[in-house]
Amino acid sequence: MYKVRNNEKGETLGGRSYFGVHFYPKESASKWWDKHRNKTTKEITNMIKTWYIKREMDFGFEDEEQKSSILGGIERRFSEG
Repeated sequence: MYKVRNNEKGETLGGRSYFGVHFYPKESASKWWDKHRNKTTKEITNMIKTWYIKREMDFGFEDEEQKSSILGGIERRFSEG
């Protein structure tokens, strides 16, 4: 994971976690759980993986090497679990 990165337009994206976005403030955690409590661990894992991929794809990449590195990192992180 990275702290910040740039895309092809020179824009900067900070490395944020799914839980940092969806669980802050802490009241958001209860709302999140109410919405997702009936999902399996695999469904939640896939949902979070999809969130990371979409976030990266929507922002864009400097080049194909960066794209491959970042998306490959996400795949590896979620295949290790």
